[in-house]
Amino acid sequence: MDPKKQEIVEKLFSGKENLPTLPTIFGEFNVLINSPSVSPRKLAALVKKDQSMVTKIIKLSNIALHGTREEITDITNAIAFLGLNKMKRVILEISLTRMFTFGPSHIPDFQPIVFWEHSLGTAFFAELLARSLDYPQNDNYYLAGLMHDVGKKMLYNCHPDIFEEVVFNQINEGLSDFDAERQYLGGIDHTDIGAFFAEKWRFNDIIIDAIANHHNVSQST
Repeated sequence: MDPKKQEIVEKLFSGKENLPTLPTIFGEFNVLINSPSVSPRKLAALVKKDQSMVTKIIKLSNIALHGTREEITDITNAIAFLGLNKMKRVILEISLTRMFTFGPSHIPDFQPIVFWEHSLGTAFFAELLARSLDYPQNDNYYLAGLMHDVGKKMLYNCHPDIFEEVVFNQINEGLSDFDAERQYLGGIDHTDIGAFFAEKWRFNDIIIDAIANHHNVSQST
């Protein structure tokens, strides 16, 4: 990121005690699935540190079954059924819903639940497009789609007053979201904020690049 933009983002979010962070379990899971000794049993031992997440994963696994086999009641079986990449996605999705509130908003033209649905839809179609173009199979497409607008949600959660002003300027002046953000935030927008946090959360460079450049693909590497 440009050093000047980096400075603006850091100043905007410095000192925020309620700054969302991804649970440690997501980072540990990322490390473990890339280990040569990875196994469903080891992954299960990690996930069991968070019993609330265990319950949600088992529930999602049984929804995916659609009655085609016996009900899953154990996290090890759930991991074996879902597979490593799907598990990574599920853990990220659960982590994001914990980080952010998705209740109704008083801000016109912005509803957190609609934002979340847009993120999930973008993730799905990014992966579908990559598959149709015969790109190498990995989870970067889905994760980049899921995270592409996370900078908006960071601004909304941490600076709702600023977010509201940006939205009003966007509506009143007929601007795009990122143009309104740049005018109000001194030259940065949600792509800069999102890339900043994706780096802090230790996502890989491909995902950080996708977040930073999804409004300017000619700059993407």
